[in-house]
Amino acid sequence: MLALLSRNALERNSMRKSMKLVLVGVLVAFGAAQLNAQTTNIVQNLTLKLTAYYQTDSTTNSSSITRNVGKASVGNKDIITLLGLQMNVVFTSDAKLLLISDLDSLNPRIVVRDTPGGDTVDTPVGQYFSVNVIQSVESLKLQVDPLNVSGTGYHVLEFNMGVEGADFSVQGFAQTAISTVKYQGKVVGGVQTGTSNVSGSGNYRVSPAGGLVPITIKGTVQVSGKNVEVSTL
Repeated sequence: MLALLSRNALERNSMRKSMKLVLVGVLVAFGAAQLNAQTTNIVQNLTLKLTAYYQTDSTTNSSSITRNVGKASVGNKDIITLLGLQMNVVFTSDAKLLLISDLDSLNPRIVVRDTPGGDTVDTPVGQYFSVNVIQSVESLKLQVDPLNVSGTGYHVLEFNMGVEGADFSVQGFAQTAISTVKYQGKVVGGVQTGTSNVSGSGNYRVSPAGGLVPITIKGTVQVSGKNVEVSTL
């Protein structure tokens, strides 16, 4: 996916040196204007809209046997609830799934952001919910002066969920828009935003009192937004 290169390196080398590839799910940063004793993060929203299909009991009558299929919606609220149960954390109804890239350490992560008591708390969940970039190609233009990037990315992505109430994997194609992101008027990096159409299989607890049942699953996973957050260490 989009390569990462410091702003100084862009200005010195005019993009002739090799770029270090950094996978950040469907978010990738290419440059960072860092200040001493500060950490710059690019924060994006992660939105899942999935439908799980599962086999239910057959129905019979005097002349036929009918096999039946049930379906259940699997969205952000469901995933956050399952993550909370797995981690013994009670998230509020305001909790969100976010994709965060630390441009200093190049360490992307998925977190649940919540505001209990008015305080912002980020809970890392990568151990239970993750994204892998299987393959990626890009068409882009990187302008040095003024610094700007634009283009389109084409990716095959895989999302994996593994908790007590859900164990599934979905894979799909995403076409993303590549653009610059700024903080206080200065370019600090680039992001990719877009939607992946996914499908897959696994197991899911379709009712609170029931056990896991085999499922086929399809839907979309969207990465949107390009907020920049700077914190002092």
